[in-house]
Amino acid sequence: DDELTIASFQNVSKDCVVVDTSVPPEVRTIDPYGIEGFECSICRSELYNMYLHCLGCEKLLRRDWNICQECYKQGKGRTNEAKSSYHGHRADIRKQYPTCKCGMMACAVCAHCIRCSCACHTEFQRRFRFISPVELCELRQKVDRILLPVQQDAQTSSST
Repeated sequence: DDELTIASFQNVSKDCVVVDTSVPPEVRTIDPYGIEGFECSICRSELYNMYLHCLGCEKLLRRDWNICQECYKQGKGRTNEAKSSYHGHRADIRKQYPTCKCGMMACAVCAHCIRCSCACHTEFQRRFRFISPVELCELRQKVDRILLPVQQDAQTSSST
């Protein structure tokens, strides 16, 4: 399916549509049907279907850092958990320096300083645990096609 791209270390883009249950079991790093790994890294609530996945953590640390839609909307994903982008989630970048002022090394992905201006952890990918928005719309249309005649029959029966 052209709309469904399985993200891997080489193919991580914020535009990919990733549905965890569509990832082949031999490639999965996490079980989408279990709770482990599917809680918001900030508020610790369970991630139901849609969540946001930090691409900086994926690319630089090869680990998951997922947050719920509410925390993302409130800007809570822009937080620093480490002293550098190579040690943990680091997305609260107050200044983008054209040249590094702190003397740390450059990020291998964005080429900015890993302490003061690496923006890798500010990019999030929308992911879906069970079903994509397209599949959800298709499911709703199928349900509507089944229920609409039943609802119409019920209305006809009650009016006679």
